[in-house]
Amino acid sequence: MFKAYEKVVDRILKLLDEGTVPWKKTWAGFGSPRNLISTNKYKGINALLLGCAGYSSPYWMTYKQANKLEGHVKKGASGWPIIYYEIKALSLYNFCKWTKTDPSSYTKHDWAKIVEQGKNKKPLARLYYVFNIEDIEMDDSWIPKFEKTPDFNPIVKAENILRRYTDAPPIYEIEGGGRAFYNPRKDIIKMPNKEQFNSEAEFYSTLFHECVHSTGHKNKLDRNLDDMTGYAKEELVAEIGACILSNEAGIMAEVEKNSASYIESWRKKIVADKQIIIKAARDAAKAADWINKPAEGDEWV
Repeated sequence: MFKAYEKVVDRILKLLDEGTVPWKKTWAGFGSPRNLISTNKYKGINALLLGCAGYSSPYWMTYKQANKLEGHVKKGASGWPIIYYEIKALSLYNFCKWTKTDPSSYTKHDWAKIVEQGKNKKPLARLYYVFNIEDIEMDDSWIPKFEKTPDFNPIVKAENILRRYTDAPPIYEIEGGGRAFYNPRKDIIKMPNKEQFNSEAEFYSTLFHECVHSTGHKNKLDRNLDDMTGYAKEELVAEIGACILSNEAGIMAEVEKNSASYIESWRKKIVADKQIIIKAARDAAKAADWINKPAEGDEWV
């Protein structure tokens, strides 16, 4: 694997280790990730990676671009790797190395035709690091702002479930945020803003997922969340628990397709360890009960 690809894949694996699955996302950021200077949107693996980096702003720059704007990367900020393809016209010698052919097999006419048709051009992957403008100290008064999608309508039953979670960790909504996650060390939940989600149901099902994770804290059900060897089971616990709570909230029909497809991604692990689904379902039920516990005089609406 080329070094450029290795760096990007390593960052994706790090996100997975932290509990973020880049391709499972039911909300939108305030604009697709793009380069601030060129205004070009990032595509492919770059868009996937930068889109879940957790920043409110969609704008990114290289270190060199920031310097040209008299901006300074904040101390301790880390760049995110992206792959940029440069098209290079190869000489006959390098073309033959690339295609594993013999230079003597080409006449001048053959080579001229290859060049004319652009067949001697090869895309070369280059690794660059970019920084979100939130990590750059600069005058940002001229940068366009993205407005939120209006009209989020709370779902009463879902709100009641969240209200019953009396020992819930602090829940922070990050405007334009690209990640939803529970941090067991700080015991906090971070979510994208409500208005970023495709629907109210997807907001609540995502929040339920993170709330179920939070019940694994050592001061609650203590599922040893620091043990990454149990990551697959914990994700199943969170998904099944979110399904239970979504069903209680009356939004299951809208979210079950996403949940089913996500759980399917763990099918091989379930086949390898048939007890994992039994254990996950048991822990999910405990987590759902912990969150949705009735209070005295509570009305089950």
